[in-house]
Amino acid sequence: MLRTTRTVTTAKRRCRQEPVTDKVICGDRRRCVPDDVGEGGQVQPFPTEGELADNLDPPKAELERRIGRLRGRVRSYKMISVSLDESGLFQQEGSGPNFQGGCLTLCTCQCVFRAEKKNPVEWLDDWWIAGFTTANLCGRNWLFYLAQVEQVYASQSELWEALPVGLRLAKSTRRNRLGDAYQPNPSSGCTDPFDADHYFPPMVGHSHRPTAGHDGWKNDIEFYHAAFKRHPVLLVAKPELTFLWQTPLLFLGNHPRNKTWDSVSALLSKLQPAG
Repeated sequence: MLRTTRTVTTAKRRCRQEPVTDKVICGDRRRCVPDDVGEGGQVQPFPTEGELADNLDPPKAELERRIGRLRGRVRSYKMISVSLDESGLFQQEGSGPNFQGGCLTLCTCQCVFRAEKKNPVEWLDDWWIAGFTTANLCGRNWLFYLAQVEQVYASQSELWEALPVGLRLAKSTRRNRLGDAYQPNPSSGCTDPFDADHYFPPMVGHSHRPTAGHDGWKNDIEFYHAAFKRHPVLLVAKPELTFLWQTPLLFLGNHPRNKTWDSVSALLSKLQPAG
């Protein structure tokens, strides 16, 4: 597994003469959703073994028993990449979060809140992340995932170097349409990890590269928050404290686009069971 502590450093830009000064708009949340979702569209398969499978679909009582007294604050947000299949179960049609390979990562969506912390190592101070569906699903914001952050990486290059081979294969954007890990290209003359030229492009048909000429994927690497004056970090969750819901079980009556909870218990106390 990945190491539990890591120093996050900010690499100097070397491929471009001028630093990025214009804010890249991450509010265009369509970037997090495939262009051809729906019938025949690929979705992320839910885990069938390992810790993520063991933590699938826990009811509220189990959550309270297991994590209700754990330390930490929670950063939650609304996802537009989750829909219901014809059986009424959730399906993740986007690349973020990616929960393939037995490990949840948040690397291609929510770039603004991933750039919020001046000292990215703060994410390791018992922070949790949670994703809720939009109210388009039966008028409720359903809880889709809840996970404690275990690893923080400054760039896709740093993340790739840290991932075990199995996780690279499971999350590679070159191999998986909904992958979220970009592989550095050793043949590239660009050494800047925040420049898309440093990496192999994702496969054609990837959710962020629907056609060969589409370059929206570069935002996953180059996004720079002008107000914060930094790039977003990449978050890796602790598998034993990662909970996924394939079945709509817990919801909030109303959830803003983003919210910070002072404690895990504060979030759990507001969750309502389906029924």
